[in-house]
Amino acid sequence: MWERLLFQFFCFPTFQLFQHGLPPPGGAGGRGLANRSGRRLLVLLPLVPGPSVLSGETVWKLRVLGNPTDLRVAAVREAIAFWNSELEQVGAGARIGPMSVTGNPVPEDVLGEASRAVEQGRRPRDLSPWIEPRSDELVVVLANTDLMSFAVRGRHGAGGVVVLRSGDDAPLSLPNVARNVAAHELGHLLGLEHNDATGTLMCGRPARCRPDFFASETPRFFPLTAADERALRESSP
Repeated sequence: MWERLLFQFFCFPTFQLFQHGLPPPGGAGGRGLANRSGRRLLVLLPLVPGPSVLSGETVWKLRVLGNPTDLRVAAVREAIAFWNSELEQVGAGARIGPMSVTGNPVPEDVLGEASRAVEQGRRPRDLSPWIEPRSDELVVVLANTDLMSFAVRGRHGAGGVVVLRSGDDAPLSLPNVARNVAAHELGHLLGLEHNDATGTLMCGRPARCRPDFFASETPRFFPLTAADERALRESSP
């Protein structure tokens, strides 16, 4: 499968991987994943046509793979509302459309293996047997194991996949963390990278920010930086 995808490198866009704990390289367009040694990793997936455009506005569908009663579903829904507000404020001409929830077909061992591979800068296992890659859709997978959350972004707004770790234990079980981690990872799919501004939504390694920094007894989203807002505006279709 991977050999076929590598052969099709010049036929299909490239996906860029992000994770909590590893900064995404290469700018908003992305050239792959760099691990701690600086090596780059490319994940190649075939794509269908891009997001729909209604009245000049780009609209991404969002599908959650998991149990509808999972508390992280509400966190993702709140993150969508946050991003739609931010997109409107910066005049991005884009939004995330209605959310749907279906069962998660991806085995937990496959998700764990993919997360470990991303963390170590290795090529993760191909998820296309379980997740049909679509460029008009953002997919959020709710894992039930303690893996490292990560995002796979397609170039030029071509959709992508987020995998969120279990919400039963810290850090996602801490108050206010799940909504911000969901928003952080969706931010990568919208073209944003990690920054080093402590106390902001997209702060991540190599800065000292970690998911538990989002903990708060007051429900709130951490803010974007001015640079984030510019990048969001510039990276939107």
